[in-house]
Amino acid sequence: MASCLELFGKRGRMHLVERIVAMKKWAASSKKRERVFDVIAIIVGTALYALGVHVFTAPNHIAPGGATGIATVLNYLLKVPIGATVVLINVPLLAVGYRFIGKPFFFKTLLSTAVFSLTVDFLYKPVPVYTSNPVIASLFGGALIGVGLAVVFLREGSTGGVDITNKLIQRKFPHMKLGMITFCTDVIIIFCATIAYGQLESGLYAILAMFVSSKALDRLLYGAHTGKMLLIVSEKSDEIAQAIIDMNRGVTKLRSVGAYSNTDRTTLVCAVEKNEYVKVKHLVHGIDPSAFMIISDASEVLGEGFRPLNKD
Repeated sequence: MASCLELFGKRGRMHLVERIVAMKKWAASSKKRERVFDVIAIIVGTALYALGVHVFTAPNHIAPGGATGIATVLNYLLKVPIGATVVLINVPLLAVGYRFIGKPFFFKTLLSTAVFSLTVDFLYKPVPVYTSNPVIASLFGGALIGVGLAVVFLREGSTGGVDITNKLIQRKFPHMKLGMITFCTDVIIIFCATIAYGQLESGLYAILAMFVSSKALDRLLYGAHTGKMLLIVSEKSDEIAQAIIDMNRGVTKLRSVGAYSNTDRTTLVCAVEKNEYVKVKHLVHGIDPSAFMIISDASEVLGEGFRPLNKD
């Protein structure tokens, strides 16, 4: 009996060790797959970004901010290659910012910089450029740049350049928001580009391209599944909650106290699609016309009933 238990114990330990080894191998292979996917996404995203610059923005004297904007202006003034100029701008900034941005971010940015330089200066040379209409060039160039940046950002990468400078500035002045710093640096670059080109229109086209790029970037980063968040205070909160549940939408009840009346109330919180908001508003009005509602935009709604929650 003792020998059987001992044998079972040995087999159990061996099985446990095998399971642990298998789990470690799976984890290692999963990390490798993640790295490969990161590399592919950064290459594809940077290639789209470079395509927007090569075909649409650079040939039309549009410099929509960032290191690429600086390189585009220098290409116009000195005839230096855009890709090589971006490398010359990025490498010193990466060297300075290495200990601040971290090793993974550093190598992803370095990869993006190399891909951008190769595609713009060499691979896209045979690709024809578009110069018929600067407005169309701004729209499509901004869209390609925004989509490309979103793909890179989704894998926690960066195209480098002024992005690194902006982060370093924010570390020095933490009270300043990164968005404001980025806006200021881009405005300075666009202003300098407008002077270099000698055309006010080039600056206006650059602003248009930046606007389209930011919209495309936000749509892909934060999803097309935007919605509305509703806060509803009513004496008939139970009826309203049930009516919203009947719409196959979840509702959360929060216990609250009115500061003026000092009475207990129930506040309902729910998230709905944009096309459902009007229906809920009419529904609430039908049950309790004196209900109090606060409606705010939700840049992204994730979870049951909406887009699944995942790391991407």
